[in-house]
Amino acid sequence: MFLKMAVGVIDKIMVGQLGESAIAGVGVAEQLVFFLLMLFSSISAGVNALASQSVGAGRYDTLRPIFGSAMITGFVSAIFFNCVFLIWPGELLTLLGANAEIASAGTVYLKITSFSVICITLTFMMTAVFRAFADNKTPMYASVAAIIINTLLAFLFIFVFGLGIAGAAWAALIARFSELFIMAYFFERKKDKMRLAIADSFIFDKKTFGEIFKVGWPVTLDMLVWQLAGIVTTFMILNLGTAAAGANEVIKMMQGAALMPVVGVAMAASSLVGQRLGRADFAGARRIADRIVKISFFMVLLISAATALAAFKIPAIFNFGPEAKILASNSILILCLFQIIFVLNICVPAILRSGGDTKAIIYISGSAMWLIGLPLAYALGIFFKMGLYGIIIGVNTGEAAKGMLFYRRYKQGLWMKKII
Repeated sequence: MFLKMAVGVIDKIMVGQLGESAIAGVGVAEQLVFFLLMLFSSISAGVNALASQSVGAGRYDTLRPIFGSAMITGFVSAIFFNCVFLIWPGELLTLLGANAEIASAGTVYLKITSFSVICITLTFMMTAVFRAFADNKTPMYASVAAIIINTLLAFLFIFVFGLGIAGAAWAALIARFSELFIMAYFFERKKDKMRLAIADSFIFDKKTFGEIFKVGWPVTLDMLVWQLAGIVTTFMILNLGTAAAGANEVIKMMQGAALMPVVGVAMAASSLVGQRLGRADFAGARRIADRIVKISFFMVLLISAATALAAFKIPAIFNFGPEAKILASNSILILCLFQIIFVLNICVPAILRSGGDTKAIIYISGSAMWLIGLPLAYALGIFFKMGLYGIIIGVNTGEAAKGMLFYRRYKQGLWMKKII
């Protein structure tokens, strides 16, 4: 997951050499793609929960309809959104609050990378199946290849051929398609072990899809609420000006880098916990879950400390003005203080989903962000004119509150149940 995110980070570092408006445009365009992928997370979450418990219970016959139903649904949905991003990129970016300069840069990037929505979605589904078998190395190999391809092509297209933002977009598109083909290759290589093959992508079972949706729809609603909150936050920041928008992309990049290792651990947790729940080994599931929470805290503590030490050196990588560099540096320090608490927002929901306890996630996310985080961000950032600092403090206070509520739900143990 860290390597997958690194494809976007490399884009930002290279595009950052083109100026604040360029990196802001790419960042807003990527947020639209990420928003879409969060909508597909219901399918992926349902696949991972059902497939993990099927593997744990030894019921491999149920894997084919689970995989096929997810692949077909993901493909059809991706085609639709690919067309939306291709036809109305400028209008969508303007709706998010991007000014003409930022929207122009983002349009160039989004038009090209819109074609990667399909391969990202299908890779998402295959990764969920690999995770069900606790095989996290195979997706990593595909991501390693993708990041090497993206790095080489981005440098070549941007700086040698002088394609600018379009060069970054073409590099990302080629890298993501390469990742899909490599993933499919490994999927076929392991078909005997998993009792699945790429050909099973064409199997659709209405009943199985209903089970996937039943487990996963709360995840989509949760992600929708979360992403809408992110869009509102972006809207507020874009209205602060290009310097704040550029600094915000650096902040998001660093936050992603700090928390992405926990995302990987959380994904592993959901598979390992799910397998034990499938065997009705509830004590074993609890032991693994407790360890995951402790490991996540330790990882983020170390990463946050290292990030804080480098806070004033990171923005220097980008071709920003003095104002944007100062905003980015101070905001990174603020983030480091909050990350220790809201790491729970990543590892705990993954554990809850493994046992089908997903509805509570919606209520917790919605109440924390929309009743605490966003109102406080507006009050501090806009009303009291604290600008970017106020918005970041407000949003992350909401994230911290959400983390504590998630932990309380986790300790109640309602997630420890067999769902297959």
